Amino acid sequence: MSLPGPLTNLFRKIDENKLKYIENLREAVAIKSVSAWPQNRPDVKRMIEWAADKLRALGATVDIRDIGRQKLDDGSEIPLPPVLLGKTNNVIKIEKSQALLDIAIKTYLRISEFSSL
Repeated sequence: MSLPGPLTNLFRKIDENKLKYIENLREAVAIKSVSAWPQNRPDVKRMIEWAADKLRALGATVDIRDIGRQKLDDGSEIPLPPVLLGKTNNVIKIEKSQALLDIAIKTYLRISEFSSL
């Protein structure tokens, strides 16, 4: 049984760009951005800025918004991680779609990592 044409094309594109996707993932996981660790908040912000840059490069309009502060158990306060909003009105080619998928997977992995703590 063979795969439908669109899936065959998708898998071919993934294979063709595999090294680029691995490099993107390498860059992303190098940023210690677990928001549950207060000492990593600067890295969380750096990850959001990294993702914003990637989205901008794909033609998206992005906005990073502060959402307040978090009070820690010791009474001190630190900034909550900002929220990244993005929008595109463009039709995105498969290469750009895969890059967006990479960012979504990276975000999912970070959420999964946080959930397992």
